[in-house]
Amino acid sequence: MKINIIGPAFQPTGFGHHTKEFTKALADQDGVDVSLECQVPKNKGSSVDNVLYNALKNNYSDETNIAISHPHHWRLMYNDRFNCDLFIGFLVFEGDKIPSGWTEYCNADFVDAIFVPSTHVEKAAKKAGVTKPIFVVPEGVDLEKFSSNNNAKLGKLESDKFTFLFNKGWSQRKRDRSGLYQLVLAWKKAFGKEDKVRLIVKVNPNYGLTQEDVNLLRINKADAELQFIANYFDDKTLIALYNTCDVFVNPAKAEGFGLPILEAMACGKPVMAVGYGGHTDFLSEEEGWLLDYDLEPSTDGSILYEETKWAKLDVDSMAKMLKEIANNKDLVVKKGKKAAKKAKRYSWEKAAKIGVKHIKKLKKKD
Repeated sequence: MKINIIGPAFQPTGFGHHTKEFTKALADQDGVDVSLECQVPKNKGSSVDNVLYNALKNNYSDETNIAISHPHHWRLMYNDRFNCDLFIGFLVFEGDKIPSGWTEYCNADFVDAIFVPSTHVEKAAKKAGVTKPIFVVPEGVDLEKFSSNNNAKLGKLESDKFTFLFNKGWSQRKRDRSGLYQLVLAWKKAFGKEDKVRLIVKVNPNYGLTQEDVNLLRINKADAELQFIANYFDDKTLIALYNTCDVFVNPAKAEGFGLPILEAMACGKPVMAVGYGGHTDFLSEEEGWLLDYDLEPSTDGSILYEETKWAKLDVDSMAKMLKEIANNKDLVVKKGKKAAKKAKRYSWEKAAKIGVKHIKKLKKKD
């Protein structure tokens, strides 16, 4: 079986990470040859992973194509490969309904099927009227790297304080989907300087963190400790960061999948999150804590989200949950063990196997 992946494998974004890891996992499957179609930055050169390097040299664009991007890009991608064997769009979206303008692209004649990372995205597509076959192909985690047995440490961040960790983007400030602004407000309500707790905030530098942002989230002398990090981390450093915390907190208003949540779980960390989004396919009260929610129109200014709804965050409820977690360390350890166990079901290898299984069904149907 020959598969061509189209996606931004070398961008420091969710789509980029997904493209890179899914391509490598597919290439490792027996009987599968993979080609990769993407722009390679000049500074990458010989540092490109061998598997990706070989995939870049191949060209299977007339075979099965999987486009990991927003649907409005799919037609342009297809125009370069008329009469290919299969064209599959990989759809990722946050919210209860995808943009109505995407429905036409999803249902286009050239689209044979749609992959989604979660049942959350599947429902959002169907709500918008998508009728093409939809298959859930979860994202994954490298279980050899992200593990509760990994002893990687970040010396400068070691502390005896009970530590919460946030790791996500921050582009819309108060309106941001990540819920960081609301989290900091809840942090100030829940804890004071006398409490032996801290919150580490790691933001994706691809979205930036200015001094104005820091001022907006400013912690006063009377507040509990908060540390900001806005650097690019490789996997080794990221794993070490996860290992510095006791609990991973992701108050995102909506998630298509929630890969950082899964990564933290694989490192044996229980997770506090909203009970809404793609992560609820693998995160329950057994492995963490889920905030109750109501839905409200998206707070993002982008046209992509103007028709969708996100979870409305309640600062008081979040503050109450933060305090309950910090005061129940035995439960934290118990849930962390269950989180690591659950994460073992979600490797990139398994994601690739699921994808190949669905491709074989589509080929057989044709």
